[in-house]
Amino acid sequence: MNVTDTVRTGSTADLIVLAAVVVGALVVGYGFVLAPQSALGGVHVAVIGVTLAMSGLFETRFVGDRLGLSPRTRRTFSLAFAVIALLLVLAFAVLYQGTFDSGAAPGVG
Repeated sequence: MNVTDTVRTGSTADLIVLAAVVVGALVVGYGFVLAPQSALGGVHVAVIGVTLAMSGLFETRFVGDRLGLSPRTRRTFSLAFAVIALLLVLAFAVLYQGTFDSGAAPGVG
């Protein structure tokens, strides 16, 4: 085993994983709340939550053992889903910037 195959252990690492999963689930719920006002916006927010939760789940040993993933691969998947979530948040901000400024949807007069 070399240094790149080690995985964080301890209560802090467990809390970070738990926080990612819980926050992801809350964001998915918020996406469902937004869906009646804007279906596309609600789905976008829900997908952000799913990717954030997946980032946390791939960091767990249970998922790694279940899928047969090495610690290094689990870390790669976890970081990849975190980056995807960040990119989706940035895309959301760019797509819906008109609603942040005026308080109304673009094209609504």
